[in-house]
Amino acid sequence: PTGLDLKEHKVTLPLIAALPSLSADERESVRRLFDTPVPGDDQVAHVVALVERYGGLDCARERATHYARQAEEALEALPASAACDALHGAISYAVERRR
Repeated sequence: PTGLDLKEHKVTLPLIAALPSLSADERESVRRLFDTPVPGDDQVAHVVALVERYGGLDCARERATHYARQAEEALEALPASAACDALHGAISYAVERRR
């Protein structure tokens, strides 16, 4: 679910990508979230909105798509098999699961 990583105090690529664009006050709200043992839904929603506003999610999607393409290309060198099909499926799942 959206914001679960933030509730668990996990720093993810979308947050990392958005951080350089945040104002000092916005960075402070992120710091407060990580200092709060159990952040509230409003606090998490605020940071999620900041990440979205500053392109963190778009950056992470672009990076995921880039690596997925590289993985697909690497799989093309392998002979067709059930294992190869499973790997193709795993790539698709990893990229599409949050859309």
